[in-house]
Amino acid sequence: MEKAFEQIRREAAAAEAEKRTVKKRGKVPGTALAAALVLLLSAVTAAGAAVYSWSPKVAEEFQADQEQQDLLTKEHLTWPLDIAVTDGGVTVSLEQALTVPDYLYLCFKITGPEDMDLTGDISFNFMDFQLVGQKERVNFSWSGHCMEPEEGQSNIRYYEVWGFLRGISYEGMALDVRLKDLGRSLEKGGDPCETLARGSWNMSWHMGEGYEGETFRVETVLPDSDFTVHTVTMTPISFYMDCDWSRDRTGEELEWNPIGYCMEDGTTEPFRWELPPEKGYKNPVPESSEDTAYEIRQGFKKIYEIDEIRGILFCRVNGEEKEYFELELR
Repeated sequence: MEKAFEQIRREAAAAEAEKRTVKKRGKVPGTALAAALVLLLSAVTAAGAAVYSWSPKVAEEFQADQEQQDLLTKEHLTWPLDIAVTDGGVTVSLEQALTVPDYLYLCFKITGPEDMDLTGDISFNFMDFQLVGQKERVNFSWSGHCMEPEEGQSNIRYYEVWGFLRGISYEGMALDVRLKDLGRSLEKGGDPCETLARGSWNMSWHMGEGYEGETFRVETVLPDSDFTVHTVTMTPISFYMDCDWSRDRTGEELEWNPIGYCMEDGTTEPFRWELPPEKGYKNPVPESSEDTAYEIRQGFKKIYEIDEIRGILFCRVNGEEKEYFELELR
């Protein structure tokens, strides 16, 4: 154990020394940090004394109590990552990553000099996220935004990113993140138009052991429709539905939409999300009209305990009235 930690200290010191020699760009070499991190995780896990604290900011955003934090850590939905890159006087660090099949959540902390004003709609001029394997690089859809600034900390901001992995198996893969030029836009959600810091903040890390989730076979046709739900795969922060929907309905909106969970105690929990659900045919250009495979993905900004969920609540708007249907899981 002592040898492992001593090697960690040596590699971290080497990484810090190399960082100090790169004055112009200020990039922190990721390989040394990654190697040290892997060694640290192996040593601590082997000793049976793994201690990992969530980012207080992420815990607050997900409304996660200590028991929920411990559960997601134990199930490898999140794991320790100590990654920070400094360039142009600005440090971007990875606060936390939550990863499950089909869904990814990242939180970055942006720290500028004390006299830098990072208020307003902050973003990067260029952002790229790719899963990287031994022989392939995979892009995926994502969205992100800057959280509201903390009171009295105008030089610090947190940036969230959500992504749908679309059934990509990330086991053995790394996530490459490339961020370039920090700026502020005049309109919320617009492209940065005022450059605050020029630089590149690139980082990479392995995606962990993965989490398969729990799959329920429901084989249910939604009322007065030709939409069939075959299976639902659930994690504490997402679900994936494997469905069928007649091609004759292409071009129309899906009438029934999932809006919340029906809990075992009889209450209803509305979904809390930032990224709208991703839904569509598995094969957008089918060879025949009989290819009706359809899928729905949804990721949340809240932790739901699967054992406490009885079903999924669907809603259909019919004129001025709303109809509801519970898709029972068990």
